[in-house]
Amino acid sequence: METNPIASTLPQQIAADGSPVTARATASKYGAVRMARYLLRSFDDCIDVCETINHQVQERVERDDIEAVFREIECWAMAVPNTVSNIIVGFGIPSLILEDRQTTTHPIRPLQLDFSKSPEPAVKRTPKALVMAHDVKSFFDLNAFNHYLRNPEGLKAQGLELATMRKTMKMMIKKRDGVKANFALILTCTVESDDQKSAG
Repeated sequence: METNPIASTLPQQIAADGSPVTARATASKYGAVRMARYLLRSFDDCIDVCETINHQVQERVERDDIEAVFREIECWAMAVPNTVSNIIVGFGIPSLILEDRQTTTHPIRPLQLDFSKSPEPAVKRTPKALVMAHDVKSFFDLNAFNHYLRNPEGLKAQGLELATMRKTMKMMIKKRDGVKANFALILTCTVESDDQKSAG
């Protein structure tokens, strides 16, 4: 993982209640923001990154601060030129969370965040594909999308299974205005038509 300091002139994060103050004050307890970059080549990479950062935050942040810090960790992304589905995603993570140190002496019980009020991804189905797009501003948004995609019942409602998605999924990003979202993560999955299913 590559981490670099980033300037304090980053756009200020807007909290869920419209106020930037609460989340910013919470994150400042955990040090100056640093950039952590990850290369995503597949959906499994996206899951791994979410789980890695989730674990780091849960281990090093006070329990009452976890959701606020998730919302404070801003996300950016760019496509890797000349690749089909590779994306570099960057996270502005407070430096104390990135430090390789053990802060607890006993196993932690992970806090299960409630994503039920988070916007669900926009879904568009064509005869040959299913396209899902989710706007991302913070790590909380990316985690909500990850949570949605790993819910078998939600996928089944769209006529998909996770195993099928992993085989056919392609990832893209689309830049947003940076106010409500920095980018949209777009996943395209190949689906079988009813004729193909009956033929099989």
